[in-house]
Amino acid sequence: MRRELELAQAKLARTETALTIMESACALGGHLQERAGRSERARARQALMAAYHALTSARITTRDAKRLTGIARSSAERDRRRPTSAPPARRAPANALTPAEREQVLRLLNSPEFVDAAPAQIYAALLDQGMYVGSIATMYRVLREHAQVRERRPAGPAAGPPASRVGR
Repeated sequence: MRRELELAQAKLARTETALTIMESACALGGHLQERAGRSERARARQALMAAYHALTSARITTRDAKRLTGIARSSAERDRRRPTSAPPARRAPANALTPAEREQVLRLLNSPEFVDAAPAQIYAALLDQGMYVGSIATMYRVLREHAQVRERRPAGPAAGPPASRVGR
């Protein structure tokens, strides 16, 4: 009877530990595996992986840890063996536009000839003239950097005050 009580108390302690670990993992944002965006999914996966490792180090069986986190034992082992170095810094592509070229593209997009045209139309017109300054996506990127992905034409003259209504 004492042995059964000791086993039950040990199981209760493991369950409480598991609940504490899972509460801290779920506090990071609810359903971690359903997060949107690449960086958030990666952060959610890391949190679940940390919860899995915490569960197994607290003597929770791998089967129960998998059931609680959704992380397979093989994935957790692979993660544990993987070196934890930071991801390499992203380098700029070799064919990226220089700041001067970006300014040239912006001047061209805002020129009187193209100010009322969409980047796709500008791209086609420039190709007809034998010029290539960048892709359509590059043109949109440059416009987005300068908060100009909107109507770029200058506004017309401001309307005067409304005519007064006589005879009401």
